[in-house]
Amino acid sequence: MNLLSNSNLRNITCFLMDGSSYRPLTQMDLHFLGGWQISMFTGYNCVVKMFMAYKNVVGGRPVRFPLLEAEIKGFCYWAVRSFISRPQSHNVLVSMVKYELIDKQDPLIANEH
Repeated sequence: MNLLSNSNLRNITCFLMDGSSYRPLTQMDLHFLGGWQISMFTGYNCVVKMFMAYKNVVGGRPVRFPLLEAEIKGFCYWAVRSFISRPQSHNVLVSMVKYELIDKQDPLIANEH
């Protein structure tokens, strides 16, 4: 499957942005994107969408990448707490563990299983 097709790029728009701001793709971006599978970027996009939902809840500075350490820690704590209160968030939690945003041995997670 060609990652660079318009339909694939539309499916990962959150991942392709610079936080809250649109960032046009450069030729270099397109070159590097072409070397990966769309499934990887779909997972990343899911986590970015959840982070944006977190920022909508807590407010603060406009989102710009790279993130601040405190933002990442706050997001991970919020996401784990959301999983505990809403089991339908399980897929997001799995993505966070997969991409090493949180440790699957985290006591908050381990106590729920």
